[in-house]
Amino acid sequence: MQSKKIKKKEKIGLSSCCFLEEKQNCYLFLKRSSKSIWGANKWDLPGGKMDQGETPKETLKREVKEETGQIIKNPELLGMVKVKVRKGNKKINVLKLIYVGKSTGKIKINNENQEYKILTLKEAKKLPLAPKVINAIKLLEEEC
Repeated sequence: MQSKKIKKKEKIGLSSCCFLEEKQNCYLFLKRSSKSIWGANKWDLPGGKMDQGETPKETLKREVKEETGQIIKNPELLGMVKVKVRKGNKKINVLKLIYVGKSTGKIKINNENQEYKILTLKEAKKLPLAPKVINAIKLLEEEC
């Protein structure tokens, strides 16, 4: 078996995101800001990149609070997706841990996003979605 060589300066990002179930089989989706470096004007899940020293769940809790104003309760790991994102003229591989959970508190989005919707998966698939969300929906549908 031949192994693939890893480029010395290849960057891999790690992040956590979540399907927040706001009501039965309806989840919170966020529309990214038009000024966003990552997925401008695309619909996404609450979450974001991991800071040094954080666990994936700590990242998820912090990002959900920052982006939605909500507190996530008992998130469960659904799976992982890998996507390539562009940052300037570079492509970066990002491993995204996908969780499912419920939240408490009123939704108050931050300036990273321009609006939110609470949708079924079928409704969400009609929107312009960030690449990771398409793959994450497939994971959730397999679980249901």
